[in-house]
Amino acid sequence: MKNPTKAVALAAALLLAMTLSACGDDAPSSSGESTSTQSRTQSSTAESEAESESPERPEPLVAQSPPSDTDAQFLAEARDRLAGLGSATTIPDASDEQLIAAGHEACDALISQQPFNDVSVIEGEERVQGSFLDSAAIASAGILYFCPEINGKTL
Repeated sequence: MKNPTKAVALAAALLLAMTLSACGDDAPSSSGESTSTQSRTQSSTAESEAESESPERPEPLVAQSPPSDTDAQFLAEARDRLAGLGSATTIPDASDEQLIAAGHEACDALISQQPFNDVSVIEGEERVQGSFLDSAAIASAGILYFCPEINGKTL
């Protein structure tokens, strides 16, 4: 090659051909289409079919009012809080009636301005780190469902 311009042009053409062949990694199918083109076509066909079969949109979320049974709500909350104490709870077998009565008793004590850490609604319960753990769990649930008017106003 005597002409440097032809050599540069040939090198550029070769580089361009290699670059273009590297970009076209899609293997041609028997019909001559690349697999990428087939995938895009199949995806858009499937989406079109899905839209035509199910034109309805899902219903929007609507806020639900809480259940009206405050005893059931209290029990769920109290049991959850007591379960959180694990093996530290002293009343693992408390009945629903006992917990409800204890929740009302805790509210009465708090309404009478007894300090939260001093509320004990379980006979023989001992303080742990300054408070009665089971009674605190019950009182907390009671504040949420039996005496919400004192929420944030306890001593």
